Amino acid sequence: MQPPSVEGIAREMQVDRRAGEIKYRDTVFTAQWGEELKHTGDIRYFGRAYYEGVPVFTHDAVVTTGEFSDPDIVEVTPIKDGSMYWQANKQPEGTLVVLHFIPENFTAFEDLQLIREGERIEFTGREETDSSVESSTGTYVKLLHTNHKYLLVSKVRRISGAN
Repeated sequence: MQPPSVEGIAREMQVDRRAGEIKYRDTVFTAQWGEELKHTGDIRYFGRAYYEGVPVFTHDAVVTTGEFSDPDIVEVTPIKDGSMYWQANKQPEGTLVVLHFIPENFTAFEDLQLIREGERIEFTGREETDSSVESSTGTYVKLLHTNHKYLLVSKVRRISGAN
């Protein structure tokens, strides 16, 4: 079965950040959103996210700094089923974080759609504080890695284009 389009999901979602609720169709998803923060880095992977029980996630990204941004030093796999792997001949300097995005509004969704691998991007949003998003139907997703974050993204700013 074909998942719904990301545009259709983004158009139908209603986000109430204060209540920690996202309504999509007949389902309410709840989460604990922290204070606004920024994630800045180079996009090593960017793609469509789809978690069947929690379809409000539209995109995933591997965002890096330092040596993690250099493909000659660190190899990064695409994200599959929410996970990815990296490989290097030495411990790289810098950071690697996997962001799983829920757009707070349709403008943020449209900005996410324009991202390309190799760009440096600044994301503004709120991280989910207990690494879990639950639905009123009983389904949920939970992060198992500390370098993965659920981000309710409100703004996307391009710092530099792809090389």
